Amino acid sequence: MKTNEDILNIVFKINDKIDYEVNEGVVTILEKQDHKIQQFFRKLKFKIPMYKKTELDEYGSFVFSNIDGKKNW
Repeated sequence: MKTNEDILNIVFKINDKIDYEVNEGVVTILEKQDHKIQQFFRKLKFKIPMYKKTELDEYGSFVFSNIDGKKNW
């Protein structure tokens, strides 16, 4: 089990596979919807978006934008 000191020294990094956009300081995470069933219904002309958008609040956006994989403060 990790000690408290080890937990405090964890450094986070944003996964390269995550798509996101930043508009006026607010981060929106884009989750691709490419399941086989969704692709099938798109071929049948159903309006299914390619991305599910999750908008973070101001605190989540601040934390997300400060994650760089180098610092642990």
